[in-house]
Amino acid sequence: MKFNLKTALKTSLTGALLASLVACSSIDLTESGGAGATGAANSTASSSSTGAQSSKTDSGTASQNAINTVDLNAEKSKADEASSLGKVIYFDFDSYVLKEEYANLIAQHAQALASNGQLRVSLAGHTDELGSREYNVALGQQRAEAVRRALTLLGANDNQIEAVSYGEEKPASLGGDAQSRALNRRVEISYR
Repeated sequence: MKFNLKTALKTSLTGALLASLVACSSIDLTESGGAGATGAANSTASSSSTGAQSSKTDSGTASQNAINTVDLNAEKSKADEASSLGKVIYFDFDSYVLKEEYANLIAQHAQALASNGQLRVSLAGHTDELGSREYNVALGQQRAEAVRRALTLLGANDNQIEAVSYGEEKPASLGGDAQSRALNRRVEISYR
């Protein structure tokens, strides 16, 4: 049996993320203060089958024809549910490590993306103004990529996700104090 390091790492990371999600599954993000989530997206299957119709053919055998119907409004409601989730993930100073408090929010976004292959999301990484412009662009990209990796490990398709960095160029708060800087260290999630 051959050992595959990539598979072992992916399995290990997936297990760690799932363990974190289980531990955090009871967190209400609307009360935790960080994410500002407005609700969970529990999507259900949107297509239904009308049932098999039997008919006799000329030779006397029965054939079954299934006609599938698709509720186009359900696809729109899935997109609406996804867009109602929390949109911001905050990071510690000079870090791109995801905080445990956002595990449930990330899992909800991953579930929404996995259940609707038509959804597309943009992850915009941001930093505070401390550090050089080049360093902050790179750090913002690492933050967006960290969220992207978590989403794909939890079931989202990589081609649904775009990760970009704005560095310090688009601050959420213009103050130079610690609280304003903390608001600027973030990844914003937007559905397109």
